This record gives sequence, C-alpha cells and structure tokens, in this order.
Amino acid sequence: MTTRVMPHPDYRAMTSAIAAIEMERQRQHSKWGCQHHDPVYWVGILTEELGEVAREAIELRPFAERGERTIEDSTARLRAELVQLAAVAVAAIADLDLMPID
Repeated sequence: MTTRVMPHPDYRAMTSAIAAIEMERQRQHSKWGCQHHDPVYWVGILTEELGEVAREAIELRPFAERGERTIEDSTARLRAELVQLAAVAVAAIADLDLMPID
C-alpha cells in the first residue's frame, strides 16, 4: 500500500512565485548579461534591492490609506520588488557556485 502525498496548500502560490523569479532572472540576464562579482559586491546589490523591498513594505498601507494607491497596487509593487530581490539572490548563488576555490 502506498501513501499519496498531497501537495502543500501553498504549492500553487510557490509555483507562481518561482515562475516569476525565473522570468525576472531572464529579464535581468537580457539586460545585464552574465554577471560575475566578488561576494561583497553581490551583498551590495542585494542590499540595494532589499532597500527597495523595505520602501514598498513601509509605504504599502499609508499610500492606500491616503488613497494614493490601492492596496492591490501597493501589494503588486511589493511583490515585484521581492521577485527582483530573489532573482538577484539566484544570480549571486549561481555565480558563487561557479567561483573557483583558491
């Protein structure tokens, strides 16, 4: 007798997120080409991206409350920044995996 493993309830959301990250990674590659950086430089890029995530998270509710954006627009902006951050992290990981060990 085999036990059927049911997918995690968030499987569709996770699949959607991973697909968005892959598409963003392709967009970044088209724009910037292959990127090879020192790990400290990658941290700088990631920190800049994280700052954009933080800005959107901080502004999410105030902008909606003031009627400057809908909560859906603010959430979409935050999601887009998170996807960009994740795509840069993937690029950094891939670059690190290719880095020769001296």
